[in-house]
Amino acid sequence: MHNKNSAMAFIVLLGVVSLFSDMTHEAATSIKGAYLLILGASASTIGFISGVGELLGYGLRYLFGRLVDKTHNYWGFMILGYAVDVFAVPALALVHRDGWIAACILLVIERIGKAIKFIAVLIKHDHIKQQRSDEGTQLVQGLLYRKAFANSLLRCRKRKNGVFRRLL
Repeated sequence: MHNKNSAMAFIVLLGVVSLFSDMTHEAATSIKGAYLLILGASASTIGFISGVGELLGYGLRYLFGRLVDKTHNYWGFMILGYAVDVFAVPALALVHRDGWIAACILLVIERIGKAIKFIAVLIKHDHIKQQRSDEGTQLVQGLLYRKAFANSLLRCRKRKNGVFRRLL
């Protein structure tokens, strides 16, 4: 019974960490342009840094994916990704008024952290899915999704003013 409570506590704790990580990430993403402008960065610099951050964020997923898949250290990379993400965004508050270069570096680091945690979670989820496919659960889920999709299409077809009426 103790192991079940410990597992549930760990899952809830990981969910809380994910919540705070997503909150900091989304808050930083929504204000990064205005914040960099206040710190003295030009519009072209903001666009360039946003592009570099996205390029590294998506480009490094391949490298970290290979590394995670080779080492099978899913939890370690996931925790590292969350740590980098949660460290980089609040550190933006400590940037000096004229420190737009430091803020740009922190925003790029935040995108790298997102790449690390995303690929670790994705590969871990894929391995769990592969294990469950042996039990046949994917077949059952696929049939249920197909039936639910067909039922929703039939309901839309019966409506005269249905959104999908024109498509059917």
